[in-house]
Amino acid sequence: MSTLRVTVDRDNVNDEFVVVRKLHKRNGESVQAEELVLEIESSKTLSEVYAPESGLLRVHSSEGDEIAVGGLLFEITTESPETTDAADIVRPVTPPSEEAQLKASRTATELAQRLDVALRDIPSRGWITSADVLAAAKPAAARVHGDAAAIRDASTSVPAHGTVPKAPFRAVKTSLLKRKEARILAGANSSGSTSMIGTELSLGGSARLVPPPFLFQDSISDLVTFEAARLLKRYPDLNACYLDERTNGYFAEVNFGISFDAGHNLKVLALRNADQLSLIEVQAGFDRLLQLYESDAPIADELLHCSTVTLSDLSRSGATFMLPLLNASQSLIIGITRRDSDRFGLHASFDHRVSEGLQVARFLDELRGRLQSHYRPAPTNRPGALRCSVCDQTLEAEIETGVRGLLRIACADGSDGYLCRNCFEGW
Repeated sequence: MSTLRVTVDRDNVNDEFVVVRKLHKRNGESVQAEELVLEIESSKTLSEVYAPESGLLRVHSSEGDEIAVGGLLFEITTESPETTDAADIVRPVTPPSEEAQLKASRTATELAQRLDVALRDIPSRGWITSADVLAAAKPAAARVHGDAAAIRDASTSVPAHGTVPKAPFRAVKTSLLKRKEARILAGANSSGSTSMIGTELSLGGSARLVPPPFLFQDSISDLVTFEAARLLKRYPDLNACYLDERTNGYFAEVNFGISFDAGHNLKVLALRNADQLSLIEVQAGFDRLLQLYESDAPIADELLHCSTVTLSDLSRSGATFMLPLLNASQSLIIGITRRDSDRFGLHASFDHRVSEGLQVARFLDELRGRLQSHYRPAPTNRPGALRCSVCDQTLEAEIETGVRGLLRIACADGSDGYLCRNCFEGW
């Protein structure tokens, strides 16, 4: 009997560990020589690991595990022929020492000290992250649908850069490629990895299909909140936060923080579960938060510290461009400016360590289309596009009968309409 130990080779000196992405064989199964056992990911590639000999398999890792260079992946127990010389037997690779297996990030080490967790008691065969420490300190914090209070309590001190909003989230390990990208970006941006993408919303002089309350007569902030909150369910990276270099947090709620500032008194108050609110409820929520901001009443801590995404509206200020400052515990902030009476600017600042520019550009494109759907199509001056509001006779057809054109009228809802000669004079 002999045992072959398969470890992580140092084929990339820039990596201190790899991630086990997929297991093709289970612990205790028989395996044939050259049979695929598992796949590992480094910052540059995805590699397949095969069995060097036939025998009984003992797997020492699970999918998602981070294994340090030199760490043990699996063992194969083989039957050695009696005639085999000792020199012909494959020698087992010496497993890494306990000290080598207990490598931990600085954030994880500091968090373990605060939570009184011994690193040696954390079940890990590779790099220990803050998520591993949380799981050991409070198991409920590592479950997606665990107790929300436990998640909030355990998560408030996770990131080295700030405080996670008081909203339930799940910790997800990022790919090695994304981690490498984040390190490169951080090297060029000492203050972080915030980027910004903008687009223009043109309304062409058209009016809303449903007249809004007075508060939103010249604003689109209610529509942006209403539509963006729903759209974020399709873009979870934008309703998330950076925890550490190996982990991002994904929020279970879409809590839209609305920025209010009357001058030297900036506050961001949250609309909880904004993706579940109707447009009327969003508008009422804005009004309620505005009245609370302008009053002397105390503001609940929950309203101030549970936002997962932020909206900053400067469309009434005369500004035509802005670079919204991203909250350290969020991955997206949307800014609104106004170019003229019919054009708005939408500006999205995002954390490049969590999301990517193309994803944000697509988000803005979809958001713009949704916003435009709340407005009547802009009228054009092409003859074939103008029609009688009563009988649908085109201007082109009217001209062919010898009349000069259509009469413009004001409809009961305040919009522009048109009448042909027959509908004006009667049949």
